[in-house]
Amino acid sequence: MWLPLVLSLMGLAIAVYVLFSDGAGDLLQSGDFRIDPKEQVSKLTLSDQQGNMVQIENTGEGLWVLNNIGPANMAAMRDILSTLQRMDVRRPVPLERKDEVMEQLSNEGVVVEVFATSHWISLPGDIRLWPRQKKIRTFFVGRNTGDGEATYMLLMNAGRPVEIYLPGVSGGIKEVFVPKEHLWRDPVVLRLPPGQIKNIRLLWPDNRQGSFEIKHDADEGYRIKNHLGEPLERSAICPERLERYVTTFSKLYHERLIPGSGTNPPRDMVSVDGPFLEIVVTDIDGNETLMQFFRRYPPGDGSLVSSRRDHDPNRFYLRKDRGDYALAQYFVFQPVMRPLSWFLTENDQSIKKNQINQENLSES
Repeated sequence: MWLPLVLSLMGLAIAVYVLFSDGAGDLLQSGDFRIDPKEQVSKLTLSDQQGNMVQIENTGEGLWVLNNIGPANMAAMRDILSTLQRMDVRRPVPLERKDEVMEQLSNEGVVVEVFATSHWISLPGDIRLWPRQKKIRTFFVGRNTGDGEATYMLLMNAGRPVEIYLPGVSGGIKEVFVPKEHLWRDPVVLRLPPGQIKNIRLLWPDNRQGSFEIKHDADEGYRIKNHLGEPLERSAICPERLERYVTTFSKLYHERLIPGSGTNPPRDMVSVDGPFLEIVVTDIDGNETLMQFFRRYPPGDGSLVSSRRDHDPNRFYLRKDRGDYALAQYFVFQPVMRPLSWFLTENDQSIKKNQINQENLSES
């Protein structure tokens, strides 16, 4: 006679659970969002309602390609992959805020799709046939929570959003999933080891005598020519400085790309006088990279002016291959911003005295 009462109580408990959990009970499991490190993530897509879209795909060689146009920012990739593997559910969104958060996610949320390497057929003995990319997770990323310690997210087909956080880390994770292409581009401007460099041409527009060309000869190694194209004697050149200079092109990187600036650069960003330095580097396959250096001038309050210059002494604007401009640091590029006189030996004063002082130009 207790059976009907027990069944009634169980039915009531289930009804209460469904009413208050609103389908979110299984979302309290971290695995519903978190990606198992064993999963071989092969592709990520991020998109929003404003038409921004980012696709990052693994080439299979440890490199990630952004939107099929070039390498992705590896630091950003490490950050998002680590976040996917560590993020956890803090709690479901309170029922009284569910509709508000759902509307925010619908209007402002970023759709994240995660794909992993899989196979159509898996047989015993670790035999796998016909590889494919399988979508293993789709979720929406919204705003950070009011306390700034978590981020609102919604798993595809779930009925209730939750608050996601990184255990042991202070702050939300919304910024990890921004679908802006310029944030995901590789910041490296040039990555050429000495053995891959065939030619370097450097032009100081305001000081032609400081300009030079370095050319690699199969038999004689690297040689320097002055601005007239005349080769300099080896005795006039410091070999250690020449070797050191060529190695500086192995990793040059900008600080921040400015999207859309290639076609309409702001007047207060780039000098109307043009670049103060141009460098063209040619690799052994004949590919040329043009780097143009522009002064960064201060705002009206003069906050960027040093006591010696009317321009920012720490940062400048760099344009690669006539594309978008990027903010770059003199600290990073100063090793390649050299006049011809920098290479000359100390005992060759006859040539050195003809070089115009490049202190302000090279920021050395």
